[in-house]
Amino acid sequence: MRERGAVVVITPVVDHTPQERRHIALDEDEISQITDGFEEATRFDAQGLAVLVLRGADGSFTAVEKGRPAPQAVMGAAAVVTNASGDVLLGRSIRGMWELPGGRVEAGESAQASVVRELAEETGLIASVEDAHVITILHDDRLDVRRVSPVVRVTGWEGEPVLREPRNFSRWEWHPLNTLATLGRIFMPSAQALNAVWPGTLPGLPPVHSYPCATAFPPVPGEPAEATRLRGRMADAVVARGRAPSLRVRSALREVPRHRFVSEAPLETAYDDLAVVTVREPSGTALSSVSAA
Repeated sequence: MRERGAVVVITPVVDHTPQERRHIALDEDEISQITDGFEEATRFDAQGLAVLVLRGADGSFTAVEKGRPAPQAVMGAAAVVTNASGDVLLGRSIRGMWELPGGRVEAGESAQASVVRELAEETGLIASVEDAHVITILHDDRLDVRRVSPVVRVTGWEGEPVLREPRNFSRWEWHPLNTLATLGRIFMPSAQALNAVWPGTLPGLPPVHSYPCATAFPPVPGEPAEATRLRGRMADAVVARGRAPSLRVRSALREVPRHRFVSEAPLETAYDDLAVVTVREPSGTALSSVSAA
């Protein structure tokens, strides 16, 4: 078709055509489909006929919206942040429970940008979007609201936690992973997020839909690199002395994070195969069990 040329379509319209002849007529949806592929469409109506003058067939498409959707869901991102010892940051909220940093994703924000903003607003910690990685997206129901919770692992940050929003939180604390199941009340989305990063950390939670994200940044195990180095050194020493002849024992020596079970002990002590770490109650009573011949 030459430039500014036109295609003219003349068709009966269903609304103005007798029932027995409607099979040769077009309805409004069919007419709309004809005009969609043209830059310019002019319509004239004459005695039950539609006359369509169509110009500029470009073969393109247009993405369109429906009316405003009825609100059904709320989206809030959870930030999982650990320190050099592998402890995770939790805030004690004024509602009397522990919560991860994070909050509602604002209009135009990504989940990563939301976490970076909320982390600064709530705790004073400064992170970049490049160090915030969506591990999975959780979906569950709270009463009649669908709850969507991106779990964002923050792998780099600067500063020290401070109380920036006393109207929402009373304090921020670092918690070893092995103590999380003893904390009492934990906000459900935060508990689900912790379990998504460290499966089994909080047993007995209700089921939740999880949509793992394809990312080059898998969940960080939650332990300092120094612990990995010391554990390897300890395993090498034990194996060299011939004390671990079994492959399963050698594997356990290299994989079990001993420091999580003696969180009050320095890493050097936790991975000293000759040290005896005695766990005590606040009163000083020993909790460790010792068997002697």
